[in-house]
Amino acid sequence: MRNLLKLRFLWTFLTLFLVLSLIAGGCGKKEKKEEAKSATKQEVAQKASEEKVIKIGAILPLTGPLSFLGEPGKNAIELLKDKLTNENIQIILYDSKGDAKTGLTAFQKAYNVDKVKIVLTTLTNISLSIKPAAKENHVMQVIIAIYPNIASDYRLALQFCYNAVKETEVIKSYIEKKKPKKIFFFASRDGITNLQVKEYFIPWLKKRRIQAEVEWFDVGTKDFKTLVTKFGASAANLGILLGYGSDFQGILREIANYGLTEKVPLIGGIGYLELPQYVKYELVKNSVFIVPKFLVSKVGSQRYEEFRDNYKKHFGKEPTYDAAYTYDAVWTLLEAVKNIKSDDVEKIVQYILSNVLEGVTGPIEFEYDGTLKVDVILARFDEKMNIILAE
Repeated sequence: MRNLLKLRFLWTFLTLFLVLSLIAGGCGKKEKKEEAKSATKQEVAQKASEEKVIKIGAILPLTGPLSFLGEPGKNAIELLKDKLTNENIQIILYDSKGDAKTGLTAFQKAYNVDKVKIVLTTLTNISLSIKPAAKENHVMQVIIAIYPNIASDYRLALQFCYNAVKETEVIKSYIEKKKPKKIFFFASRDGITNLQVKEYFIPWLKKRRIQAEVEWFDVGTKDFKTLVTKFGASAANLGILLGYGSDFQGILREIANYGLTEKVPLIGGIGYLELPQYVKYELVKNSVFIVPKFLVSKVGSQRYEEFRDNYKKHFGKEPTYDAAYTYDAVWTLLEAVKNIKSDDVEKIVQYILSNVLEGVTGPIEFEYDGTLKVDVILARFDEKMNIILAE
């Protein structure tokens, strides 16, 4: 009898243990399923969040001989970092090294690997090399370069910079006013200067029977003695400097050494804006040059002055004109995305073209060909190297 009771007790215990084990196992599986489901939801949410990030590729000359042109653009983007993050916009920097092939390779990485839908490009040769690929892949291109009509054959391209034709027109007006008999050109071997001299200046001067002598130099040239000697012997009534300010400094020093600074007036392109970091007033006191209106003291907007102060506060130096244009380009994209709440590049371009925003460079409004409407005027430096209106 006792054995029977023991067997019954043992059987009851085993049955109860088995039932409890099954219940516990079922609960464990349910918890694991819930955990897996929760993890899946988190992954989906994270993936969706990542997909919402709008990526913009900024292809700048961050290294190489033209890196001094890339740093201001990078700095301008840095000033907008917090605002971009708030709108889920990511700027990815790529180094073009100032080279067209390297710039195109950077674009291919931006599009194929990083999946950017918008690229910001600087410098004429790089912007031109990238545009066909941007067009083929339906990528919006924001261009900071002065090459004429560079955005005209692609509807998703916008030129956030003044057009070199306007620079040429202001110089032509100056020539008509001064009526020189002979002009001497110091011309950089870069794409835009080549176009300006050969297609816009020389044919125009020939029609007016004004003599012209053109001397070309490579970007980065250090010795200008031969060119300035030719200038001195040319009997020119006017000298025109076209190219980069980093090269102009050497030309101006040689002109001073030759004793021609006050004898022959000079007019320069926008490269003159780089000169305050290189030369003193004595070398430019007989020069005038072309600038966008917003840069001139007592003519520019309050927004530009605020941008200028902020830039100097963060980086300890004056902003360049292309820093201001880069800031406006990225800020405009930010405003477009914020208002349309979409990364559709067609809608972004349409928003920008349909609205006139007030940027640091003035009203952001475009011509029919995608060129920014900009007032370009004649200016000079005062004794403190501030930019003022030319008399």
